[in-house]
Amino acid sequence: MSEEPLAGVFSRGETIGQYRIEDVIGEGGMGLVYRANQPSFHRDVAIKVLPRARSSSRTFRKRFEQEAEALKQLNHPNIVSIIDKGSKNDNHFLVMELLRGHSLEELLQSGPFPPEEAFDLILQIASAVQYAHDRGIVHRDLKPANVLLDDLGTPKVADFGIAQSMIRAEGSQMQQDEQVGTAEYAAPEQLVDSSMVDQRTDIYALGAILYEILTGLPPVGRLQPVHELVSGVEPKVDRVIRKAMSPGKENRYESAAEFAAAIRAAQKIRLPEEGPPFAWKKLVVRLCAGVVGIGVVWGLAALLSGGSEEKPPKPAPSAGGKADSGQQAVRTPTTDQGQGSRKPPKVKPPPVEPSPREQTSVTKPPTPPDGDSSPQPPEPAPPSPPQTPAENGLASARRLIEAGRYQAAVEVLKRPELGSSEEASKLLSKARKAESNRLLASARERLQQGDYVVALIQARASLKFGGGGPARTLERAILDSRREWLIQRAEEQAEENPRLALADLKEAHEIRKGPDISKAARKAKYWLDKLEEQEENNLKYYRHIKQGDIAAANKNVRMAEMWYKMAQKIKDTPEVREKLKAIQ
Repeated sequence: MSEEPLAGVFSRGETIGQYRIEDVIGEGGMGLVYRANQPSFHRDVAIKVLPRARSSSRTFRKRFEQEAEALKQLNHPNIVSIIDKGSKNDNHFLVMELLRGHSLEELLQSGPFPPEEAFDLILQIASAVQYAHDRGIVHRDLKPANVLLDDLGTPKVADFGIAQSMIRAEGSQMQQDEQVGTAEYAAPEQLVDSSMVDQRTDIYALGAILYEILTGLPPVGRLQPVHELVSGVEPKVDRVIRKAMSPGKENRYESAAEFAAAIRAAQKIRLPEEGPPFAWKKLVVRLCAGVVGIGVVWGLAALLSGGSEEKPPKPAPSAGGKADSGQQAVRTPTTDQGQGSRKPPKVKPPPVEPSPREQTSVTKPPTPPDGDSSPQPPEPAPPSPPQTPAENGLASARRLIEAGRYQAAVEVLKRPELGSSEEASKLLSKARKAESNRLLASARERLQQGDYVVALIQARASLKFGGGGPARTLERAILDSRREWLIQRAEEQAEENPRLALADLKEAHEIRKGPDISKAARKAKYWLDKLEEQEENNLKYYRHIKQGDIAAANKNVRMAEMWYKMAQKIKDTPEVREKLKAIQ
């Protein structure tokens, strides 16, 4: 393939080291990311490049080196692994494993994750974060865009570009202009003083990510209770999120492992080593009890047939301790050679065959009515076969529906093994309708309370479960109510906060245009002009004061007086009067 120019510093077909550039696959905060081929290993890799223009910046170069150093220390299944690093023409680059999937941010555009998947994701991410913390690395920019998923759906934490080594950075101060993370997921201490971050900064981001993947809502402002928005989430999960996102880092979890343990406890998630669920344990007990029962039945049958004329042949033990051909081998306990005082267990002697004379005196059992000469052992009841995955799914769905967890029941009934079941189809229709009605009822209640955002989310969720006409009607009513509320709030705060008023009117306009918006917008713009004029005058006032202070410091009384009087014309304050008096 001939070389073709690409955006950035390298061209298609160009070779850097042992890697051949194929295409541009993304752009990060530090530069472009290329897909390249490594012929020696017959694989594709990702190459992140720090362009030469940015390499001249000490901050960016340091950040790039930090990423390389951090990733070299981390070898975890949930962390993007680094393969190599180097430079060409002063363009520094990192070689990393290439993931074919999408970022968590891209997947969230399709809506929130089901609770089971969301908790599985966050626990894997927390495991990766704990692994990094154990090695003195704080990520400092955890967010959905920096969590990539491979073809199998395994999350991998990426972009340690602003990671900080707690060991190396102890006692050092970060530069004031250095990037400190993404605002929605950044802990308060990051935004105030980036040198104060520690592992609890990443705990804040973990809580924010969990909230977003469960609800689909950005983790900003007043967070809505997750268990009220999403079926199948325990109320205790909200406490975990609130603690993880506490404004004071001393109130958060001390480690990612502690955060993960709190999630498991709140949502009652079993660890893999805890064994099979209780339902399977009961099934195993039932099967074992069935096997024991069969043995008892056959034992009784053998006793009943012990005096019949037809007796089964008795196995004769061979020299090696094995039974004859066709008979079951019996292993007898042996005496431990090292413990001479231990006596072998007593074995009952085999029954002695009666003599022909004695056999004639043995009372024979009565002949059964059908003419059979010997009694038949009772037919043993066959053990209950284990349930199939489809039967387990149906049983689980019934329990969830009875418990009112309709959304979880829908997820179970959508499994492939239940696709051809008529009962599953009926249960799915029932669960969808029940969940739609539940969401509609909750949305109406939220609408009455003025909680339009949550009401709208629930009404639209009802549509996904077949809410149909009632859900669309309610959605329109919620939007109309929110529009009226936005216009009313804009009119009330137009004088005090015209910018916020105009933002409200813009949102109301996006819902539906109307002359009422134009009227409110004129009022807000009038007060915005006043506000901007006042801000401009304040800026001029302080600029004149500053110039007067400089002139006064240089003993230039005439210039100082001129600047102070210009400031006084804008705003006659005690401050400027004192300054004029001081230079006279």
